[in-house]
Amino acid sequence: MAHNPKDLAEIASVIAHDLKTPITATRGLIEALQALGPLTDKQQDYSERALANLEKMNTLVNRLVEWAWIDADPPLDRQDCDLRGLIHSAVRLMESTAAERSIQIDVQLPDNLGLIQAEHRRLDHVMTNLLSNAVKYNREQGSVTVTADGNDDYVRVSVSDTGAGIAPEHQGRVFERFYRATADEAVRRVEGNGLGLAIVKSVIEQHDGQIWLESAIGQGSTFTFTLPRRADVRERRAVSGEASYSVLDQAEGYDYIVPERANEESDSVDDDIQEPSEIDKSAADRDETTAL
Repeated sequence: MAHNPKDLAEIASVIAHDLKTPITATRGLIEALQALGPLTDKQQDYSERALANLEKMNTLVNRLVEWAWIDADPPLDRQDCDLRGLIHSAVRLMESTAAERSIQIDVQLPDNLGLIQAEHRRLDHVMTNLLSNAVKYNREQGSVTVTADGNDDYVRVSVSDTGAGIAPEHQGRVFERFYRATADEAVRRVEGNGLGLAIVKSVIEQHDGQIWLESAIGQGSTFTFTLPRRADVRERRAVSGEASYSVLDQAEGYDYIVPERANEESDSVDDDIQEPSEIDKSAADRDETTAL
């Protein structure tokens, strides 16, 4: 019997969401048991093996979603989403894996990050995938940094690592389906199917957002995405003739936003560069961050 790919993707998404809750809870209980200590050698061995198998289960759940989504484009179920809470939840899921390699995860979020209209399950998959990659492709005793800021219309989230970095010749293809830079030793040692970032890009674009990579060999990588707070932001700005602030450009050490205009094109992006956006002003003025 033939099945609609969209139906399969939705079923896979629901199953994945329902499985992740007990995975996270079980991991927390095992870690709490370890903290009670001291455990016997056998107890410690069993608990570590249990955590390792939970991580394998979490990987399988993520792959289930990836394989189902890659050939489907199910409609979004946009609801008010607490982005700050979603990020912290995704970080908690990765903490034990990061700890195994002595990798520190630092989260720097403003208290007033606010809500966005998005599908929680898909956005959770985006954060989980980016964090998982930042840990897997990192160096021992490295670090992962998650930052976010926003203005009235858009939010911006970045996930940075201190890994080996991605060579320039591979950077333009990292979001392609099934593409893996197998010539890179750091990539070869990590099991994967090359679908994760393709799914991430698809989800971000379904939400009318954008995602891009900045990387340098020996310095690590940063994946950044922007999302509109509401589904009607792009349409409202197009109707009013306002710039659709979605592409970030760096100039002289400051973040500038290059607007995409609905009814006019410019021969040079320099003509369209605006003053620093409210996102960047608020980020510069913000002194308090929250470290997890």
